[in-house]
Amino acid sequence: LVDLSSGSRLAIAVKSSSELSKPRVMEKLQIEKNYWETRDMEWKIFTEREVNDGMRENLLWIQPYLSLDMSAHQEVDYSDV
Repeated sequence: LVDLSSGSRLAIAVKSSSELSKPRVMEKLQIEKNYWETRDMEWKIFTEREVNDGMRENLLWIQPYLSLDMSAHQEVDYSDV
């Protein structure tokens, strides 16, 4: 569930495109879609097909900073800039 800057929300199901050929996966996704739509929430499926080369590079670049254990990362101090 993503909170957008506009104040709206977007529910996103993330799946590998190979999973979309499986009947049970599609049944579950339909249930999920119905759940969010009954709550007037926009719902989308996201697969690796939606990731272009530029986005892939950006995601790889920020991935180390997405860790829940932020103690492993150094803080940047911009006060002297």
